[in-house]
Amino acid sequence: RKLLLSEVLKELSLMTPPQTWLTSVTSSHEDKNEVVTITAEAPTTKLMNEFLTGLESSYYFRSVRFAFSEQIGAGAREIYRFQFKTEISPMEFGRAPGSVK
Repeated sequence: RKLLLSEVLKELSLMTPPQTWLTSVTSSHEDKNEVVTITAEAPTTKLMNEFLTGLESSYYFRSVRFAFSEQIGAGAREIYRFQFKTEISPMEFGRAPGSVK
């Protein structure tokens, strides 16, 4: 069965930690693979790492790569902007969507 974009977005919303904001989600084709680029912001690097761990454990995403991180703001308004790139996994027979690898 074909993977629906709405399923990917739902999974992405479930993987996003509290106090982490998605600022951009785009998709493209690279080397015959569907690649999703996720840009987000969070107040701590711990949340950024939790997000990465969640994506890596997801059924839908594979080959998660850290693209960049930068600190924006200062003091009490310190925020980290970061970006991940990940391929969307093809559907596999016998695997339930949303199941952990």
